[in-house]
Amino acid sequence: VVKNILTWEESYISFLITTLCFVVSFAVFFVPWAFCIKWTLRIIFWCTLGPWMKLADIFYFSKRGNIDNEKERKIKMKLDREKKLKQHKQETQFKREKACKLRDFKQYMFGEHICRVN
Repeated sequence: VVKNILTWEESYISFLITTLCFVVSFAVFFVPWAFCIKWTLRIIFWCTLGPWMKLADIFYFSKRGNIDNEKERKIKMKLDREKKLKQHKQETQFKREKACKLRDFKQYMFGEHICRVN
């Protein structure tokens, strides 16, 4: 059937399909696509990220810490950040000291026979 339509052996059906395609293309030419796409995306994002996400905040984040006051939460976050920073500084200092000790130990053991290989 498709072969007959494409080869125009069924000329009435082929003519109707061709005419319909021209009419649809002419109608689509005048559609304001920027406006349609803009408002479609707005509706999609509003439906997925709408005001009811506040409920997700209440039910999800209330279980995470039960912190009533925003200032208390910020203070806690600041203390946690400072604690992690202090721990990171100590680890970095330990690594530097270990590298320095290793370099000095090699200097002591091998003395003038040390050379850098690239």
